Amino acid sequence: MPEPFTRDRIIEALERMPPGATLDDRNAFPQGGLVLLNGVADYDIVAGATPFDTVPAYGATSISVARVDEAYNYGDIAHAGTFGVTTSGGADSAFFGADSGAHASTALGEFGASAAFSNWNQGDRRSHIDLTGPISSESTQGDFEISSGEGMLDTDGTAALASSFSSARASIERTTGPDMFASASIDRGTYTYQSSYAPDTAVWADEDLSAGVRSRAALAPFALIDIRESAGSYWESSAGTIAATLGQARAIAGLSVAQPGYDAQFAIGNDDATYTGGYPGALVDNGSTATALGSFDLKFDPQWTLHASAAHGYVVQTFLGTFGAQAPAIPSVFDVVATSEATLEFDSLARVRASLTTLRSQDASGSASSSAGASLGWQVAPVLSLRTWLLETQSSTIGPRTVGSAWLTYTTPGLRVDAIWRRDLLDTQPDAHLDGSIGGPLGPRLGWFVSTERRNGTRATDVGIRF
Repeated sequence: MPEPFTRDRIIEALERMPPGATLDDRNAFPQGGLVLLNGVADYDIVAGATPFDTVPAYGATSISVARVDEAYNYGDIAHAGTFGVTTSGGADSAFFGADSGAHASTALGEFGASAAFSNWNQGDRRSHIDLTGPISSESTQGDFEISSGEGMLDTDGTAALASSFSSARASIERTTGPDMFASASIDRGTYTYQSSYAPDTAVWADEDLSAGVRSRAALAPFALIDIRESAGSYWESSAGTIAATLGQARAIAGLSVAQPGYDAQFAIGNDDATYTGGYPGALVDNGSTATALGSFDLKFDPQWTLHASAAHGYVVQTFLGTFGAQAPAIPSVFDVVATSEATLEFDSLARVRASLTTLRSQDASGSASSSAGASLGWQVAPVLSLRTWLLETQSSTIGPRTVGSAWLTYTTPGLRVDAIWRRDLLDTQPDAHLDGSIGGPLGPRLGWFVSTERRNGTRATDVGIRF
């Protein structure tokens, strides 16, 4: 059954999130999950700023999502889901209207380069470049990527937010013998909020090295170690400067089981964190916390699958939360979060897919959030498909809220029409609206599109071409 939620449409929805947006897996944690931008954790350890400000409209080329039960692979804030965003490669495009900009990529042998920029007429400008290439030998394969982006948000002329994020990553995996893998990355991020009321600035940099080994057998043990060093500073006009470093070390071991009737995974590990700096005489309750996971996928038959998991993750305090004016006298390093979730899926193997899902999370202080929902995908006719979902969320501090969408797609060889009704939550308030797009081919390798979307109460319409 063709999937109405095509990659391009998901990317367009994600990459045009307004600054301040967060992503999480089914309301797992109010502050959002982890975003990996070109394989590097795009996370502000200084103050927890949003990671989306440097990805231009139509600038992302692929999206991947890891559920809450895969948090042990990534560590800090991944218990709320891990979202991979890639900006390299993809189709070239140019567009104008409420947005104007372009995305272009080129290849020279196995090496590639991409560049993108966008300018929304409400005062949101972004640009990004990246370079990719292979790392391989007779017994290994891997790749590297270097990328850099910046953004400027200035909607009303009274305040402006300038952001930047640059990174370099290399990953390699053994292709013969034991399945061993390793990766290394460095990154640097900044933001400056320019305002006559309360200007502030943050700068941070991270170095990360991880390595692991896993088996390819039906009963497959695995192990992973990860070392991360972060340094940064925060300046605010009324409070001065906070400068600190954070060292983290993680060790994980587990077992994956693959059987005809079920798959299962179990993992346990230990995570250490040590802060230094902040201000003279600062006291921090440095220490460690345990991580754990148990998950399974039960395959009743080819049509029915039940997935369930229970996991134990954490959030590491930002420098502002550790050393800022509102921080406790002796702050704790970790905010421990436990999650449990289950999803029942049905696939008719023909025209219908459906699922029911529920998730609950709770931190050490007792703050909890939960969600329950359903989704349906239906190939109504060869040229008409529908994907719809509904999710009710609530937390200890916010009452029940409902989000959802209904996405209808009409496709022929010469035309594609998408109509999307959705109900979002912006600053916890409901926002229901209708968006859409229409497009088609202009030639063998050229297409046109017109899209319209309401953002923060403002209707934005674009016209563009894809190569």
